[in-house]
Amino acid sequence: MKKEGLRVLLVAEDGSELAPIFADIAEVECCDSGDLGQPLLELREGDGRVVVVDGGEAPIDVLRWLRQLPVHLGSIPVVLLCAECDDDFFAEARECGVADVVSKRDHGPDSLKRALNFAKERATQTGTLRALQSRLSLLHQGSRDGLWEWDFQNDAMSFSLRWCETLGYDWDDVTEAPDAWWVLIHPADKIRVENVIRQARKGEKHRFEIEHRIQHRDGTYRWVLLTGVTARGLAGNVLRIAGSMTDLSAQKDAEQQAVQARLMDGLTGLPNRILLLDRIERAMMRSRRYKDQIFALLHVDIDRFQLVNDSYGTEVGDRVLLEMAERLNNCLRETDSVARVTGDGFVVLLDVIRDVADVRFVLDRIRSVAAELFFIGDHEVEVTLSIGVAFGFPDSQKAESLLRDAETAMRKAKSEGRDRHVVFGSTMRTKTSELVRLEADLRHGIERGELVLHYQPIITLGSGEINGFEALVRWKHPQRGMVPPGDFIELAEESGVIVPLGAWVLEEACRQANAWQDLSSGRRTAISVNLSAKQFQRADLVKQVENAIGSTGLDPGLLKLEITETALMHRAESSSSALTRLRDLAVEVQIDDFGTGYSSLDYLTRLAVDTLKIDRSFVNGLGSSEEFGKVVRGIVSLAHSLGLGVIAEGVETLEQLSFLRDLSCEGAQGFYFAKPLTAEDATELIRSPPKW
Repeated sequence: MKKEGLRVLLVAEDGSELAPIFADIAEVECCDSGDLGQPLLELREGDGRVVVVDGGEAPIDVLRWLRQLPVHLGSIPVVLLCAECDDDFFAEARECGVADVVSKRDHGPDSLKRALNFAKERATQTGTLRALQSRLSLLHQGSRDGLWEWDFQNDAMSFSLRWCETLGYDWDDVTEAPDAWWVLIHPADKIRVENVIRQARKGEKHRFEIEHRIQHRDGTYRWVLLTGVTARGLAGNVLRIAGSMTDLSAQKDAEQQAVQARLMDGLTGLPNRILLLDRIERAMMRSRRYKDQIFALLHVDIDRFQLVNDSYGTEVGDRVLLEMAERLNNCLRETDSVARVTGDGFVVLLDVIRDVADVRFVLDRIRSVAAELFFIGDHEVEVTLSIGVAFGFPDSQKAESLLRDAETAMRKAKSEGRDRHVVFGSTMRTKTSELVRLEADLRHGIERGELVLHYQPIITLGSGEINGFEALVRWKHPQRGMVPPGDFIELAEESGVIVPLGAWVLEEACRQANAWQDLSSGRRTAISVNLSAKQFQRADLVKQVENAIGSTGLDPGLLKLEITETALMHRAESSSSALTRLRDLAVEVQIDDFGTGYSSLDYLTRLAVDTLKIDRSFVNGLGSSEEFGKVVRGIVSLAHSLGLGVIAEGVETLEQLSFLRDLSCEGAQGFYFAKPLTAEDATELIRSPPKW
């Protein structure tokens, strides 16, 4: 009989007596049973040998000994030889890891070969199964998911260690009773989970997954993803569900933070514009449902807040905003809310009001708390508020429109002098629509070449001759005709159109001034150009000036840039740098409307400026009030003491001119000399220059 590669380790008191019966079917190695454990302990999985143990006269003792061997014995093929073998003994032998029991009465070659092959195959299967179990256990330990199973036949649940740890429990703390699991499900999620489990039990769902909350041992609820798959019996009925539970806490926290970032203001923690609009929509729906309910929006804006940042720094400014948010919150009822919608702007939603008196009461409280000083570190900050009020009625159509109405009213409050409130009226909406159309027309007007420059002469008072011109922009609107600057310059500032408008003015003025140089018979004609605050704050201002000079060929010494005091003192450090670079180009800088802004002797000594232009409001008062004369005399004296030139604006009478000449004021301009002229008329004036 062919041996087929079988190898046997025979463990017996006298292996020589039993070895011959295996001679034809396997290679045999004998081992004395006096040291029964040693050879078995030395065997490892995959050894390839089948262990045949002679039970002798006491096979029960052999089984008792086998029970004490390591667990890996099950993957080593063991065959037990014994005199008798009933069913009970066979079952007990199997429990001890024995693959087969062969009676010594039936130990022919065929039966032995079958027993050896069966033992070897069974050991291989056991080893494979244990390897799979080991890998599965390792996967379970390395996985972030907890595993669970519900046996419907025994109505018992089992959970992996990871499942228990996810909820803060020890393995021994968790019972098999399904009710113990159900009680942990969040009450608001229980019906959804019950529906999914019921569908799975009925066979309507083979696989499922559902997010729900489950209670942690510390009493808090955690979001988890519960997955399951059903197993059916031969009759098609669902016997059990097995699945996993994934902790979604980190994911849900991240989602909550994303929602927070999308809907809440990062600095104050208040709702932002998006969430505010949602709340306004809800207020509008309630107002439509209950016809007698109205609500109100209060657009609260801190006046001149940029000055707070410039004077004390953005850190102080942020703390003012934080405290203002808290003060506003303290003025409101539980049903009201406040949101931050701009850098220095808040909106209060008064959700349900009875009449205007409710709004007036809240307005008074807000103005009262805002009037109190803000003590930020060593600084005492005082602010005022401009507030726009818009009412919401059952027929209000859009939240955006209502919010825009409140903002329009707030801007009206600012234009009327700040530190007040204005209630929105329908005429404001008409005015706003007109401004929107005017802004669009202005943008197109720049592109279509509708803007023109007029030029007002600037006179040297010592000689009475023209020294140069100030360029003043005009708009030739195709329908409105000539639009004065007062009707569109402020709009251009607010909308940002002033930047491309200012760039066009600068280049066109330089081009015209360069063309005049051949007409002035040796006299050099300078050109003054006004810079807006937005232009002056741009990082590319100096580059823009260089480009204008370079493209037109104008001598930079003939270009005078006029900047208001307010623009200069806004971000003083960056202003100083820009002014120094302009001086390096040989471009002169003049402070426009001097005396109307935040004049500071300290800034005048540090900033690279060349000339002060006295505001027309002071010049107009000359001759009518001694006080105006003192102011003008003081400005001229200040300028001369600092080595600066002086030009008076708005000169309209000979008396004013004489007063300025007596003070040795260097220059003047105004209607007394000439109104702003077209380029053609200014050219004629240069060709035949008058003297005053």
